[in-house]
Parts: sequence; structure tokens; C-alpha cells
Amino acid sequence: MLHYFLSSTDPPRFLFPRRSISIAWNGETGRVYEITVNLNSALIEVFTTMPENIKVPIISPDDNEVVTQAIKKDNRVIQRCLALGISNMDLVYSSATWPIGYIEDRPEYANLKRPYQVYMYTQNFNGDNAYAHPLPFVVIVDVIGPVVVAIENLPTHAEYDSGENQNGNVVPKTPSNYDSDFRPPNFLRRDDKPIKVSSPKGPSYKVKGNLIEWQKFKIRIGFTAREGLILHHVTYNDNGTVRPILYRASISELGSIYGDPRPPFHRKYSMDASQVGLGWLSDELISQEDCVGETTFFNVTVNNNFGDPVVIRKGICVTEEDAGILWKHVDFRNKKSVTVRSHRLVISFISTTGNYDFLLSWIFYQDASIQFEGSFTGIVSTNMLAVGGTNGGFGSVVFPQVNAQYHQHVVALRLDTEIDGNANSVEMRDVVPVTGPTGSNENPYGQGITVLNTPLKTQADGRTKISPLTGRVWVITNPQAIHPATNSPVGWKLMPSETAQIMAKPDSPMVNPKLGFLFDDVWITRYEEGHLYAGGTYLNNSGLPEWVGTDPGGSIENTDIVLWHVFSPVHIPRVEDFPVMSSESHQVWLKPHNFFIENPAIDVPPPRLRKHEF
Repeated sequence: MLHYFLSSTDPPRFLFPRRSISIAWNGETGRVYEITVNLNSALIEVFTTMPENIKVPIISPDDNEVVTQAIKKDNRVIQRCLALGISNMDLVYSSATWPIGYIEDRPEYANLKRPYQVYMYTQNFNGDNAYAHPLPFVVIVDVIGPVVVAIENLPTHAEYDSGENQNGNVVPKTPSNYDSDFRPPNFLRRDDKPIKVSSPKGPSYKVKGNLIEWQKFKIRIGFTAREGLILHHVTYNDNGTVRPILYRASISELGSIYGDPRPPFHRKYSMDASQVGLGWLSDELISQEDCVGETTFFNVTVNNNFGDPVVIRKGICVTEEDAGILWKHVDFRNKKSVTVRSHRLVISFISTTGNYDFLLSWIFYQDASIQFEGSFTGIVSTNMLAVGGTNGGFGSVVFPQVNAQYHQHVVALRLDTEIDGNANSVEMRDVVPVTGPTGSNENPYGQGITVLNTPLKTQADGRTKISPLTGRVWVITNPQAIHPATNSPVGWKLMPSETAQIMAKPDSPMVNPKLGFLFDDVWITRYEEGHLYAGGTYLNNSGLPEWVGTDPGGSIENTDIVLWHVFSPVHIPRVEDFPVMSSESHQVWLKPHNFFIENPAIDVPPPRLRKHEF
């Protein structure tokens, strides 16, 4: 499709056969297969039996429900609940089925086909917030069956005792509900007046199939069960010249790693894209609640365990918003003021992966900027504290006897850039003081500022880290497209999310064998077909660490490249994060950098002129 994208033309219909790639597994043995189907001819073209060490990382919604029912019927679980004073198993609540991130310390689990762990809660009544009532054990399940393999105690005291001390394990019963239906009458505030958002002349965007046209942008959207929303073929019309920007943009990985080292909490993590599926768990969106304003919804289709299509209604929303002041200036001589307000196009979906709700958006602005925004809300994952127990310094007490562990979110974006064409290069740019001391010829007054440009030439060079103290950005350039004013290549810059470093040690046996991509913040790789997932298709480091490790000298200059940005905000929970967490957002920007001949938003009309027809 690249030729047609770069020439801003559409290929003849049916020129290319449509192919799907499926991962299947045997429900009795767990053996994994990859299957390529030609959808035009309805024929299987490739059927590959994968090695036995490949285990399917994704647990589907079907699996989750089957596991939940198996746990509730297991006599060992029933007896543990009875010992805690819980007799109604209908009120026993299992959180999302979590992968077991590390089993090397439990050899008895080595032969399990698809091992998972399930943290348990209870409710006072149907609809009650179960995360206020955690139970002191985790259930180990093999999804093949499913079979309840074991029940492990969870630490409820500060001591590093692998959960052996169970004294004072009384289930907290005090309710803490976010749903106002379960709060007292007149609970809701009465002084919150509505704010109306309207587009009296309709939206500025147009939709045709999966193509969205807004202002000077064209964007095609797609969707997969693993990644959720995907952007394809992003271009910008620069005064009649259609200029390519992105071939594909996606969320390659998203998840959470918990930082409590007391077993079995040490293996508590989930990569929700590769192990759960952001698209599978996407929500039906609600007009004027999830998406406000003039909104267009897209249904999305995923599949169940049998390969049947499952339609998620209103899985993607497109809306246009006011975004504050775009630009303004007051001429100090005559006091004439010109103000232009910013409109932006938001394309988003929401994925609920157990306790967390992830609001994930790609946002386009009138000055040609593109933003990714990840907003985290929902409920913090909780565990029980014994009466009088403490958490050992690895979490925050958010409610009586309720601990919320410290954890780190992980987001990996994949950006297949085509800045004015297919051949791109990358420079890392740092803002630094002029090196000469005050009084020197090169810096006589000590206030000199300059920019340090570091060309990234090989894939090994492309493994880089953020540097907030030097304002580091990455500029993707096209060496074959020279700007008429700067006489240097045109470009776009990545402004990263400047979050904390990854807290896990580089030699962590729990993290490094699967998640080696986390230890660098920006990777630049050569484009290769099928290289879509930062940790590999099966989250076994057959992704970025392997691709770069096997070809560190591979050139990333003046060629087809992919930029990956990994960021990892740390969450130290607060009492105010419970019983529900207010949304916290993290942004990544792509901005034109010496790409246009002037501010591309110079032609946006001020509000006082919008009454005129253009």
C-alpha cells in the first residue's frame, strides 16, 4: 500500500488479497498454531504449529468468564471463603484473570499449559464495590480445563513471610462505593450546573467508511483485538500538496507492573495489550458522557474463542472540541488584539482491563500537531491488611484494612513515520548551555544557549533515553526534502512523556526475560514486515531487544524507519484515589519541525469572524 499512500491515491479495488492472521490454541493440550487465511479465496494459505514453549499470552473474555465460574465452584475456594465467614458464593468476586509473570520459583507450575492467577474479593450485596473487601488469597488456575491448581496465601502483615502469618485476617466489611445509587439520598452535590457543548452548523469533519477528513488532515482508522484503535495513512494538505506523515500508529503495549516484592505479589503484573487485549476489552461508549459534542461512533468487531465475530457497538468515537486559545497577540502600540481559539479532533476508545479503565485518544490540532493521550481512571488494585497489620512500605492504605500497592504503568507506542516520504532519519536534540565559561570569547556573559544534535545512525544508536534536564526531543527528518528557508531537511519532532525510569532492575528475572524493551525510552528500528509488538508476538523479548540485538549495526539513516516510545508513569496511590480514581493523563506530542513555511494555523479564523461564510 505504500506507493498509493505516498502518492495520495487509492489502489484499484481487489488489487491486493486481504489476509488475516489468527492465533489458535487447542483447548485440551494448549498447543499453539498460527494460521494465515486468504479472505478473497476463503482458503488457508499458511498453517504453522508453534514450538511447545510458545504459550498463548492473551486470555480472552470467554476464558475469563470460564475461569471465574470454575473458581466459584471449586470446593477448596468455597472452604476458604467459609472460613472467612462468606457463605454466598454469588457475592464472591474475582478480579480480572492475571497472567503469572514468573514461575521459575514454583517448579510445580512448570508444566501448566496456560497458568494464570486470580485475586479474590467479596461484596456485601450485588453491585457493591468489591475492591473495598479484598480476600487474603490468590487462586492459581490453568485455563486449559480450566483447573484450579492451588490457593496461595497473600501477605497481610509487613513481615516478608510469603503470607504464612494469617492472624487478624478479617474481611473488611465497611462499604466504599463510587456508584451514587449506593450512596445515601441527597448525596450528589446540587450546585453543579450543566455546560453545553454544541456545533450549531454541524461538525467540521467528514467520515467516509474508515476515512476521516478534518481541516487539512486525512486519517484512516482500524482496530484489532490486541491493540485497539489504530491510525493508518495520516496526511496533511499543505496548500494543495498532500504531505505524508504517518503510515501506521498504534499502542504496541500497555500494562502495569506492581512493586510489592513479598511473594506471591512479586509476580503481579499484566501487559494488557499482549496478555489481555485492549480491543477485546473495549467499552461501548456513551454519547455526551464518554464523548461530548458532535460525535460519530464506529462499531468494531473482534472475535470469541470459536472465531465467531463479536460486534462492540460504539467502540470508537470521533468528536470535535474547543481546546482553548490556539494563538493570540496584542499589538502594544495600538492595543489591537487578535485571538484564535483552537479546535481539535479527538479519536478515542476506552478499554476496561479489570480494575483500571484506560481512556486512549489520538488528537489532531489545527496547527498540524498530533497528540497521543493516555488517561487512567477506574479503581486501584487492592489487597487485604490484617487487623492491626501494615503493608511493609510497598503500598498506601486507602481505606481501613485496604492496601493499594505501588505500581508502574507501561505504555509503548509504535509510530511508522513517512515524513514527506519513505526515507527518514532521526536526530536526538538536547538544549545545552554554551560550554565556555562566563567571560570566555564564546560565552562572554554566561547566558549562551545552543542545541546539541546527535544523528542516530544505527539501530544500536537508536536505543535512547529521555533527558528532561536538557529538554531532549527526537526529530524525524527527510534528508531528500530540504526546507527553503532553513536549507536543512524538513522534519517532525517527538516530544516524549517525561515519566520516571522503569523501577525494575535490568537483571530482574521477573521482568527482563519478557520486557526488555522497557529499559530504553525511545527506540529507532528499520521497518520490517510484521514487527508490530515491542515485546514480540508472544511477549518473550522476540521484539525490540531481539531485532536490535541481532542487527545492532543496521542503518537507520535515510531509510524506512519505525519510532517506538516507551513511557512508564509511577502510581503511588492516595486515599483520594479510592473508591474510584480521578482521571490522570499523560501526553506524547508529534509536532512539525521546520516542515511548513509558516505557522500552519495562521489561516484559522478568529471567533469574531466565524460569523462570515468562507
